[in-house]
Amino acid sequence: MRYYKSEIIKFITGVALSKAQALKMADVVEEPVLVVSFNGAISLYVTDPLGRNMGINPATGDLENQVPGGQVNMDSGAGALTLKNPENGIYTVSVKGNKVRDYRLEIGFMGTAATPLTVLAGFNHGDTTSFTFAFNADDENKIEINYSPPIP
Repeated sequence: MRYYKSEIIKFITGVALSKAQALKMADVVEEPVLVVSFNGAISLYVTDPLGRNMGINPATGDLENQVPGGQVNMDSGAGALTLKNPENGIYTVSVKGNKVRDYRLEIGFMGTAATPLTVLAGFNHGDTTSFTFAFNADDENKIEINYSPPIP
């Protein structure tokens, strides 16, 4: 199983890590971070287990960030929502298509140990699609998808 630590860091920061840095990345992360990133013409909206929202609200089109320490970085074709010290529990992800086309979602966690990146692919017909995932920093499988967007 491949771990995507350096790819996540490069996606978020724009700076690539060397192999030595990637191997030591768990030591470098100051706070545990949950990242939901995307590629494609979509808007992303995440609700954490406490009911706090971040991203582009699919109903209003407004940018929201109610998660303390959360970061929203989006443009027309890619972006990431970063949650520092994420809560264990069920997260809801809403994906709203801006165009009729495919997209890719990646969900990853960086903490004290390497965690595989969860990759989802979907096709959006211009509507809003939602799914949930369970996150538990203490489990071996930290991220468990409860519903994946339908395959085209």
